[in-house]
Amino acid sequence: MIGSFKRTLGIASVALAAAFVASAAEATVFIGESTGGSITQIGTGANSASASGTFGIFTVTSASGTATTAPDYLLSNATAVTSSGSGTLTLYVTETGVTQNAAQLFLSTFSSNALASGFSVTEQTFLDAAGGVFTTVTPLGSTTFTAGGFVSQIANPGAIPSGFSITEVYTLTAAGAGNFQANIDVSAVPEPATWAMLILGFLGVGFTAYRKKMSFRFA
Repeated sequence: MIGSFKRTLGIASVALAAAFVASAAEATVFIGESTGGSITQIGTGANSASASGTFGIFTVTSASGTATTAPDYLLSNATAVTSSGSGTLTLYVTETGVTQNAAQLFLSTFSSNALASGFSVTEQTFLDAAGGVFTTVTPLGSTTFTAGGFVSQIANPGAIPSGFSITEVYTLTAAGAGNFQANIDVSAVPEPATWAMLILGFLGVGFTAYRKKMSFRFA
């Protein structure tokens, strides 16, 4: 019985590790911007990138993206973006070369840390099985803020081939002069079957400890 539970624990550990396999070692991060026309790449780097500059009425002090360690996939920040008038700015952050090979749930976490009165920011996450840059093929999550806030959403796009990309999008609509700060994080969530194996494994550990304790009492 104990041997069986130990085997279950081993299987659960392997399953959990497999569910969180997402290699950042081969990832490239791209940052782009658009003020209503085509997307212009403004930054790129291995595993992380950052960018800044003035785009029309908008000044971006810092926009960044980092291919983080599993179970996270991509964390981006758009901080201290200011506008001198009314208009729309869209920022794109893409991670390519994600090497995870299974059906996987994705958790998108959106937050708005500072948002001027009359402003709104729509934050979105997308997956592209073909690994494209700044592509919005498969939606994973979307929310719109008109004030500070925090929202988490889970998506299940099904089986995904290795080498896909994730794109995070900020669409800021300014009503006049002001600023905003926000961030998006996309991470992996184990499937229900994986959680079941993990729970069985922990039960096995608890049962083994209980048997040892009982054996000690009656020795």
